[in-house]
Amino acid sequence: MKKIILFWMLLSSIQSFAQVDTIVIHQLDMQKAEKIYNEGIVQFEAKQYKAAIDTFSKAIELKPDFDKAYFNRALSRFEVKEYSAALSDYNKVIELNEKADKAWFGKAKTLYQQGKIEDCILSYTKAIEYAPENFLAYYYRGGANFEAGKYDTALADFNKTIELKNDYALAYNDRGSTYKKLDKLQLAIEDYSMAVKMKPSFAIAYNNLGSAKKKNNDLKGAIEDYTVAIKLKPDYYIALNNRGSAKFEMADYAGAIEDFTETIKLKPDYAFAYNNRGNAYLKNANADLSKATPDFEKALADLDKAIQLNPSYGYAYYNRGIVHEFLRQQKAACDDWKKAAELGINNATEIIKQECK
Repeated sequence: MKKIILFWMLLSSIQSFAQVDTIVIHQLDMQKAEKIYNEGIVQFEAKQYKAAIDTFSKAIELKPDFDKAYFNRALSRFEVKEYSAALSDYNKVIELNEKADKAWFGKAKTLYQQGKIEDCILSYTKAIEYAPENFLAYYYRGGANFEAGKYDTALADFNKTIELKNDYALAYNDRGSTYKKLDKLQLAIEDYSMAVKMKPSFAIAYNNLGSAKKKNNDLKGAIEDYTVAIKLKPDYYIALNNRGSAKFEMADYAGAIEDFTETIKLKPDYAFAYNNRGNAYLKNANADLSKATPDFEKALADLDKAIQLNPSYGYAYYNRGIVHEFLRQQKAACDDWKKAAELGINNATEIIKQECK
């Protein structure tokens, strides 16, 4: 009987030593995983994203529930545009901890890059649920709602952003754009003005301020703001094109042509600038009959180029039709107006009734 008891005690001792060994090995793996994880963080901060992905993967092999490693691998994958893989990692973090607000936030940004706007909005909402003071979650959700055409909802998000962080120039700029979409131009102008006051180097906000003033019929003020935007960012072709449009509306056709020409130098494939310059040449020809024929030819060349760059550009067909009419090319004019009408330009339908019988 004593032998049996001793034998059982021996077996128990062996089992106990095995458990201790397993715990020790597990602890060593955890320590090694943490060390490797820290190496990955150094690589991430050095923008060595591919290397960081490999390093975080090694840490995960040693510690399969290592949520920080999954999270930072997701960040690295996002940086190299591996969006599906990044999304998988964010989902794993959320599986391990549903209240991981930063994972919901990262997931939302990733879904946005994939063009899944509604899912993106839902993920930002979850991020806000678990971190209601995160002003950036409101801000980015506002941007997603804006893109989805939900301007009232976007406005509420930007209001909340500003409530949480009242010196955030980007939120004022984007709320201004929302007000502009809602045709609340004075409020838009006030927000854009606040944005440039907070951030005087904010070229985009100056451009937007100019566009709001232009829409509010303050063309002189618009040109001033576009000019500041261009000084801040000399290659800002959109602001140059917009300033040209404001000059066009002030009947400064020569000045408009100069701006559109500079726009084209900066962005040779920008169809809008060719259409706008073509239209300016057309108006300049009407204003100065001594230049009529050369300017009509220049207008025609520009409108041909605009259509070549964008075959669905209805206004370019409409304007080219007008040039053809001035050049007494009635069939070509009617063909262009018919194409413009097909593309949804209502004015073309009216002119066809009058000129293309």
